[in-house]
Amino acid sequence: MEVESRLRRERAKLRESFEERLLQMKQWFENLHVRAALLQANMRDEVEAAITAVQRSFAELKARIRMRKGEEERSWEDIRSGFNKATKDLELAFDKARHEPDRV
Repeated sequence: MEVESRLRRERAKLRESFEERLLQMKQWFENLHVRAALLQANMRDEVEAAITAVQRSFAELKARIRMRKGEEERSWEDIRSGFNKATKDLELAFDKARHEPDRV
């Protein structure tokens, strides 16, 4: 009887000890879960900030490219119109020289 009584007490102590350890483990896992969630949220914020910065840089680059294309087109228009004007002036000068009597 005494042996059974001791075994029951030991079993009760072990069960109590295991339940305490189980409770501790559950708390550790909950803490780990919370920490992981916080880290994930922080990383998400950092990633979103990085994505926003990259998108902003990309938009600025596209705007610069559009401006440069516009400047190039305007430059080519200026060159083209200058060339056309010079050609017309030369034609006028040749026409005028043809129609004027020779001066000798």
